[in-house]
Amino acid sequence: MPRSPEWSRLPGAIARIAAASDEVLRDVVVAAFQETLAAPARIEAVEPYRGLSFELSDGGELFGHVVLNPPPADPDGLQPIGEILARFAAARLEAARLRREATQFRAVVDSADFALTVADADRRTLYANAAVYKITGYTIEELNRLPVAKRIHPADRDRVEEARLANLNGHPTRIRWRAIRKDGKVAWIESSARPVREKDGKVSIIVLSSRDITAEVDAIEHSRRVEERHRVIAELTPAAHFCAVLAPDNTATLDWIAGQVEGITRLPSVKDLEGRNWMGEVHANDLLTLPEFFAKLRAGESAVWDHRMASAEHGFVWRRAIARVVSDDTLPEGHLRVYGVTFSLAEKSHGDETRDEEWTRAE
Repeated sequence: MPRSPEWSRLPGAIARIAAASDEVLRDVVVAAFQETLAAPARIEAVEPYRGLSFELSDGGELFGHVVLNPPPADPDGLQPIGEILARFAAARLEAARLRREATQFRAVVDSADFALTVADADRRTLYANAAVYKITGYTIEELNRLPVAKRIHPADRDRVEEARLANLNGHPTRIRWRAIRKDGKVAWIESSARPVREKDGKVSIIVLSSRDITAEVDAIEHSRRVEERHRVIAELTPAAHFCAVLAPDNTATLDWIAGQVEGITRLPSVKDLEGRNWMGEVHANDLLTLPEFFAKLRAGESAVWDHRMASAEHGFVWRRAIARVVSDDTLPEGHLRVYGVTFSLAEKSHGDETRDEEWTRAE
């Protein structure tokens, strides 16, 4: 039995669909149905359908239906032709959709600040987003040609290798290491790696998410050096430096104190001062002058306060505190951050006859 003319038009329709660009693909699909089946066609996405319809899903996402309305004169005879064309068109539309999603995914990933790489078990880079080049200066081709020793700081090569071996054994890792950039500079990197297993359980690829933390490491190191410098200077200065929080009820709690703190109070250690309301160590008579001191601080002025503090060596010693308030939005409303320095007033303490038995603590 000879085939109908529609069958002879089918290869040409399929060829036009195969050659169509993604932008005009849907129009080409509609035209292919119209020309092949000699009937007006359109794509509809919702039911109900009138006339002869062909689903464009191919088991994947439903694109819609090609609807021929009114149907051709011999719909039963044209049904096999239409189904062949529909299956092929659906596969082509699915491939176009996947390409669009891949392009969109690549655009999103390439705009990310973190570096995303996929490597195989032999360290070969299979995929790298744009941030990899931004961080390292190397393209994916250059990375695959470059020996590991050329791109990892010598002090971190063992750590990186240990992490890779753990990944190959199926364990995720997170490490900090130093990369040697293409320009020779060193960049601190934080990498999180997750292995992907095949059905046989063997790790085939490792997905790594990395970010450049050089600025963070430099900031931490700078902070450490500033703190060390402050500590050394404080130890060499005949004074104690402190930070306190002043509450709305004028209760002052020490956050920290450093420097020449030995003999300042009767408490056994500096740690006992931190986080404590130290006003219990002040002579009761000198607590009367505190409101004026606090008032100046709350007014934004630098304030000076001479007072007697309980001493581990004597009944008390005269000290001078100089302090001021600094802005701190992390504190509760009404609380103030106070920085200051306190030092001994030896000339006032010398010759004072007050002893422990005369000491009155303020509760």
